[in-house]
Order: sequence, then C-alpha cells, then structure tokens
Amino acid sequence: MTDLNAGLFTPGSIRGLVLGGLMLVTTLAIAQDDIPQTNDSPLYRGEQMMLNGSYAAASEIFKMADGLDRADGLIGASKALAMMGNYQEAESVVADAIDDEDYVGFPLLTTQLAEIMRATGRSAEALAMLQQVVDGNAEPPVRTLVQYGSLLKFVGEKEQAFSVLDRAVQRYNDGLVFSSEDVAMVAMASWLLGNFHDANSLFDEATRANPNNLEAHTLWADLFFEKYNAADAERGYQDAL
Repeated sequence: MTDLNAGLFTPGSIRGLVLGGLMLVTTLAIAQDDIPQTNDSPLYRGEQMMLNGSYAAASEIFKMADGLDRADGLIGASKALAMMGNYQEAESVVADAIDDEDYVGFPLLTTQLAEIMRATGRSAEALAMLQQVVDGNAEPPVRTLVQYGSLLKFVGEKEQAFSVLDRAVQRYNDGLVFSSEDVAMVAMASWLLGNFHDANSLFDEATRANPNNLEAHTLWADLFFEKYNAADAERGYQDAL
C-alpha cells in the first residue's frame, strides 16, 4: 500500500502547500459563478483578489457589495477573513447581518456562519443552526443540505446524514442544480454517500463550469488522495495553486 506520508504528500509537498495556503478551502469556497458580474463589481474584484491570495484586500472589497449582492459580499468577506485565520471577524461579519438570529430567513449567511463554527470546534451550535435552516425552508440551499449532512455524519448520525445528503443529490437529478459551487457540493454529497464514481464525474463537471472554483479542485484532489491515486491528486492540487 502506498505510504501517503511519503513522497509528494509530505507537509512540504504540493498537497501541503495547497491545504496550508488555502486552509479552509474545502469548506470555505469562493465560487460565485452563478451571479452575473461586471469586471468592476465588488464581487468580481473580490474574487480576483482571492484567486491572487490577497485575502485582506478581498475582504474589504467584498464588504463594498450592496443591494442584491450584499449577502454574497458578506459571505465572500467572511471566507477571505477565514483564509487568514481571522475566525472571530469572519464569524461576526455574517452573524451581524442575520437579523434577530433569524437563521431560517438568511440561509446562506447562516450556512457560512455554521461552517466557521464547525471549523472552530463548535459543532453542536453549527448543527443546531443548520437544522433550523433545513427544517424551516421547503427548498434549503444545496450547500446547506450538504454541510448539514456532512456534520450529521461527523457526529455519528449516519442514517439522518444519508437522508439529507440524498436530498442534495436528488435536487441535481431533478435538474435543479446549476452553479459550479452547487455541483461541487453535490459531488461532495455523493462522496459522503460512498458513490465515488458519481463524485468524480460531478467534480469534473464543476471544474469545467468554473475553472476558478478552488474548492471543487481541492475536494476533487482530496477524493483522489483518499483513493490513493497520487498522480491525479497532484494534478488537482496543482490546479488549485
């Protein structure tokens, strides 16, 4: 069996560089390909800063988004701050925008908040928030379903986790998933369900739809890494660099 701690995959390797440099990219993606953007919009400029690794500048630019883009801008700012390890501000920038802790009414902001909480060791709080969003919305966002299912599996609630993850996959099968980010989330759901072939195909679809989707590239490489396919994993991490 291949020693995964040897060769390419030591802490100083390509995988180490990607996972260290991107930190939480597997849970904190920046992929706003489903939102029409002009080259001078805060969302577009912030994403370019993220791709260049300028996270501090990206966070400030994202905060400039207003109107219909405000929530996406705040989520982008939170992700950029988390990439720098500034979890306290990453949390507050989205928490402060959720009026009266109305998690059901702000599903994507709440999902980002829950991801920060999980990353900082507060899985129980994250789980409660995600449950409110899923139970309180007839069609919760795909990302919310997958993050909720992932966390349920993490805490050992596998039967409930699989039921939630199946909902995300069914959404895709019904032709209701369009963005690269959401397709990558369905790929993650398939992976968590043990459907590795489907996950591989979906990650391919997600990265073709948006080659700049760092989360999709890194998750896809992680899938190959888990399946001991070092060469394909290396290519995936290279794409994310």
